Amino acid sequence: MKMSFIEVISIISDFYFVFVLTAVFISVIAYAVIQLVRNKNVVADPGEATSSESESRIFSCVHNVKILPEYFEGVINGTKPFEFRKNDRGYKPGDCVCLCECIIDVDRDPIQEIYTGRYCFVVIKEIFELGRIDSAFSEYVVFTFSIFKIVEGENERQ
Repeated sequence: MKMSFIEVISIISDFYFVFVLTAVFISVIAYAVIQLVRNKNVVADPGEATSSESESRIFSCVHNVKILPEYFEGVINGTKPFEFRKNDRGYKPGDCVCLCECIIDVDRDPIQEIYTGRYCFVVIKEIFELGRIDSAFSEYVVFTFSIFKIVEGENERQ
């Protein structure tokens, strides 16, 4: 099948647009993470979240969200001190986010979400709105947090 020159240019421009949009997206995320990590309020070590915080602490808002196992592990072992999310919940500093470990089974029809029973409660420390860098990402935020409590099945740790 022969394609006209115009059709070839159209396909190339579509791929170029997707490539540029992806590159901008990655750059925006990297910039936001760098800005947040430079801030002294970032908790990089879960051990810094002390158990002196009361169990009965009252949070301004609690958000329950899903998180994939590989990202959940990064959160609880301290290698992922930030979270990238669509800001459809109106996240604010001081809010509690319950990260619920969830496996997505795409081999089933319909796709199933399987919860592992592991949860991590984090308190939002600082929020960076990505729309400040590029309006294309105005619906997304990156926030840093401190770990409040980790629940692994029946076992809890703070």
